[in-house]
Amino acid sequence: MLLNGTIECGGYVLPLKDTVEFSLTGTTIAATAQLEAPYVLTEGEDTVASFAGYVQTAVYLGTEEGSVRMRAARELPTESKEAIEAVEANLSALTTRVTTTEATATEAKETAEGAAASASPSVRAASVLYVNASTTLTNSQLGDVRDLIEDFVQGAEYEKGAIRKYDGKFWRMAQKITSTTSQTYLPGTGTESLYTLIDLAADGIRVWHAPTDATNSFALGEKAHHPGEDGPVYVSKRDGNTSEPGTDQWWVLAE
Repeated sequence: MLLNGTIECGGYVLPLKDTVEFSLTGTTIAATAQLEAPYVLTEGEDTVASFAGYVQTAVYLGTEEGSVRMRAARELPTESKEAIEAVEANLSALTTRVTTTEATATEAKETAEGAAASASPSVRAASVLYVNASTTLTNSQLGDVRDLIEDFVQGAEYEKGAIRKYDGKFWRMAQKITSTTSQTYLPGTGTESLYTLIDLAADGIRVWHAPTDATNSFALGEKAHHPGEDGPVYVSKRDGNTSEPGTDQWWVLAE
């Protein structure tokens, strides 16, 4: 196949909604960056796929020698761009609240209910796009946007830090996940080096599991159920908390 009639394309994947990633050969990053939209794949005289309304967002070296990857995403209308900016602002404000000891469940609940009440379809669509493209979403923030997280898809590529839902639980990519990796290895027991479990109870609060690294330790002010999702709620008294609730001074029972 040829991309825009000039560059050899070995295939493409759709790692996120309204996002496409091409695997290219016989080209350079500089030459690929010069490609102009729309992006059209052809084979002989046949059009295989066309991505009108997409803009180039990234060009980088592929994992295979001599390959280049190009990512493009559908350009958002002004309303959706403004909605994403609003979501970013809300998440930033939420982070400030949940990382202070004065944060309460009532405040978080009111914030979530207020956002839901005012959300239009375009705002929700923009929120879904933003949340699922994020690689910096904290474990504390996840509890409030968990309904927006998309399912893990076999054969898709994911950036390190992205979060997806699989088998009823949430998983953070512990490293960049290629399409081959996601097709072969699924989140769960035995693949902890690829996917880090974020176990949320029904109320959106994490269930305590012994942290394995910095990405699943507990932040100052973060809450956790222990033992199990039906256990009482504890509040972390420090950042990077790896100790077990109830065993030292770094956890206190929530009031």
